[in-house]
Amino acid sequence: MLRLISLGSSFAAGPGLQPIVNKPANRSSVNYPSLLSSLLSADEHIDLSYSGATLLNILNTPQDAAPPQIEAITAAKNDGRCIVTITAGGNDLGYVGGLMLDSLWGSWLGWPLAYLASRRIKSEVIGEEELVNRFKEVVRAVRTKIPKAEVILVGYLTLVGEDIQPGVNVPLTAEQVATGRMKAEILRRAYKRAAEEEGCEFVDVAEESKEHGVGSAEPWVSGHTWSMLWGGEVGWHPNKKGMEAVAWMVHRHIQSRESS
Repeated sequence: MLRLISLGSSFAAGPGLQPIVNKPANRSSVNYPSLLSSLLSADEHIDLSYSGATLLNILNTPQDAAPPQIEAITAAKNDGRCIVTITAGGNDLGYVGGLMLDSLWGSWLGWPLAYLASRRIKSEVIGEEELVNRFKEVVRAVRTKIPKAEVILVGYLTLVGEDIQPGVNVPLTAEQVATGRMKAEILRRAYKRAAEEEGCEFVDVAEESKEHGVGSAEPWVSGHTWSMLWGGEVGWHPNKKGMEAVAWMVHRHIQSRESS
């Protein structure tokens, strides 16, 4: 029996990608965890991903009316195999939320929305060391619940790649773009360090998607967009092609490990 458990924030949940199956979490049925479950022919899939989550919301802090994600994890049967994917950390850095707010402030139509959004987007921003520690705590918490779990840290798709042109194809300044790239690199390093220090696996999604960022010929993410106002894609988040790409990346990673 193969069980897949998916933890994380919006880059796992898939906000705005219809159909949405959990409105409070803004969780899509075509997010990468669901697609991965199909690719793996998992016998059971528990998707706990929740848009807006920080690593603390996975570990010990309720989010809205939802308990910490880790609380919903139960031990697998003795004869079962369990894979746990974790995709989070961007909200702990103010990474994606920062890009969204900067884009809204960069458009006069977005000012009212930026004001409202700034009251919901988490204001606490931590550094790399604390981010690494939070990742490690989550991995340890998973292993406490399921000692034999195969834990895979799944990184973020590239957002701010080389195809971005400040003030041309995004309402961002060069400084804001540079800040976005800096936070993306901090996040990537934190993933890698936590995986190495805890002895778990890491799928470097950012590296594999660096030619598919905002403004590229084949983007796997959305840039600044108003479509979220009528239930469409959310800006600065994975699109459906991106979710498909991540699912295949993780699937290939698992398959290559098993064949080696």
